[in-house]
Amino acid sequence: MCGIYLTNIPFSNKQVEQKLEKIRFRGPDNISVLKNENISLGHLRLSILDLDKRSNQPFIFEYLTLVYNGEIYNFKEVKNSLIQEGYSFETTSDTEVLLKGYHAWGEKILDRINGMFAFAVYDENKKSVFIARDRLGVKPLYYSWQNGELELCSQLAPLNKDKLDQEAISIYLQTGYIPSPFSIYEEIKKLPPGQYATFNLRENKKETHSYWDLKEVEES
Repeated sequence: MCGIYLTNIPFSNKQVEQKLEKIRFRGPDNISVLKNENISLGHLRLSILDLDKRSNQPFIFEYLTLVYNGEIYNFKEVKNSLIQEGYSFETTSDTEVLLKGYHAWGEKILDRINGMFAFAVYDENKKSVFIARDRLGVKPLYYSWQNGELELCSQLAPLNKDKLDQEAISIYLQTGYIPSPFSIYEEIKKLPPGQYATFNLRENKKETHSYWDLKEVEES
């Protein structure tokens, strides 16, 4: 299951840990918080692949730091492609494959991986955050982006929120659920399935893109 958290709001490590405790059930095997410059990243781990602590997150490679929830089903195939490009590996986890795949191909890694996932990568060089969600939205990813302040998590509970979203409530009363990009709170959105977003923290800009969608069915 696992749980991920990232923010550029200047919380202390203790405050981030307190937030993660609200969803501790998502990752009983390890809780880690890392502060990189003004970015705090947190992870709750449910160990499945490579049980060793070397695969704990946040996971760092060069100028990139990853927090990730899910499983990449074809990670061995992607790993072989990366080895052919000159990458070496210190773990047997899909976490390392995902991060080095992003290092190699950027957002194009999404075209190569098959799985259920939600992840965030902080790029120290670009001062940007890249987030992505799997094609069908199996893994959740909520975020708040207000006046240059970013906070994201696997669940709503740890995130700062204030006002209920009346439009979301109306949709819920009509349909019985709240679809992406809405959440029950005005300040918080859900990244839709099959999409990725980049937050430029230097310029306070966000860009969202779709990398996959169901093709239209043609009537015969």
